[in-house]
Amino acid sequence: MLLEVGQTIRVDMVLQPGEQSQTITVTGEIPAIDTTDATLGGTVSNQAINALPLNGRNFERLLQVRPGIVTNIGSTANNGSVTHGRRGGNDVLLVEGIAEVNPSTGVTTLNSSYRIGDANSILPIDAIQEFNVEQNPKAEYGWGDGSIINVGVKSGTNSIHGTAYAFGRDASATDAANAFTHTVTPATLEQFGGTAGGRIIKDKLFWFLGYEGLRTKLGDVALVTIPTDISTGDATTSMVDACNAIKNSGKAINALSAQLAGLNPATCVVSPASSTFENVFPYNPTSSTSYNPPLTTLGPLNNGFIKGDYVVNEHNHISAFYFISKSTQTANYAAGQLLPQWEATIPSDVRVYTGSWTWTPNSTWLNDFRAGYSFLHASTFSGDADKTPVNPWPQGYGMNTGVTNPLYGGSAAI
Repeated sequence: MLLEVGQTIRVDMVLQPGEQSQTITVTGEIPAIDTTDATLGGTVSNQAINALPLNGRNFERLLQVRPGIVTNIGSTANNGSVTHGRRGGNDVLLVEGIAEVNPSTGVTTLNSSYRIGDANSILPIDAIQEFNVEQNPKAEYGWGDGSIINVGVKSGTNSIHGTAYAFGRDASATDAANAFTHTVTPATLEQFGGTAGGRIIKDKLFWFLGYEGLRTKLGDVALVTIPTDISTGDATTSMVDACNAIKNSGKAINALSAQLAGLNPATCVVSPASSTFENVFPYNPTSSTSYNPPLTTLGPLNNGFIKGDYVVNEHNHISAFYFISKSTQTANYAAGQLLPQWEATIPSDVRVYTGSWTWTPNSTWLNDFRAGYSFLHASTFSGDADKTPVNPWPQGYGMNTGVTNPLYGGSAAI
């Protein structure tokens, strides 16, 4: 009989008196319907985790193989799974028995997304022995009304064992060109890593560790409308023609507007930005008003873990687990961003510490003591966050927004 993560099995055995020479064999099978409690769900085994197709190698994408769970297309893994029609993001993740609850957003600290991408930390699936998904759980799991996800991490064994892998995608080799820009939108992915485990003292002390790296580069598929910087005869689409129309009407060009647009109010000539000349509009010396922002989202992740197990004796088992993930993502995370200096830099640091002591003094009692600590620290900094708007170009934009503290610098939304 197999006892899985997060599972309680009751087996009623009946022994009848017999002759001294008689041998009785007792076997137990898990019933099709569990009559001991009302918990629903089941376990996804290590074999299934490694065999099922899994784009991005985020195990939370496998939650939907369990009945009652669906994932919204295009959503992040931790916010996108919906259990029995409840609100997304209400699932509870436990790793080695410790809840990974983000106190800021309520979603998980591990395998969660902060600003962009599927996740800004990933527990490698090669590290997972199995995970159990429960709905209608017992009162001890009262943190959320979605699924309770119990993840068990592998341990080392007496023999050395491990894995190594590398996956890659390159849009330039496989993708069709954008119908509007006639170019292939950059989209590349590299995901690689490995695990290894073994013993320090035979049958007593074991180790297991692993690393996974992720490198992504994604282009922007947005197509926005901007004015042209040459004369086209149409003042509604041409910056130059609009300037001349204002001058011909006898009105003056606003000095700050001309400065921000890189426009010479005397000649109505538009120049691209340089170290000595300000222009915060994308420079467009063509007659087309269609513009594809040259923005690239980068999502590098580095994830590592180590686990140790010490079998003190047949009654005591001690285990410790440590996970760390660091990333510094660059992202176009807000609609309307047109130039690279407004993209965000998003540093992220995720840590998980767990420890457990299992004591079985006899065949009747089982005592399990666990303690842990997990945290997620993520920030968002615009590329021009160090520029106070009132300062002259290129250390600012020459416009007084009321912000004078460099900690709150950067362009205002226009």
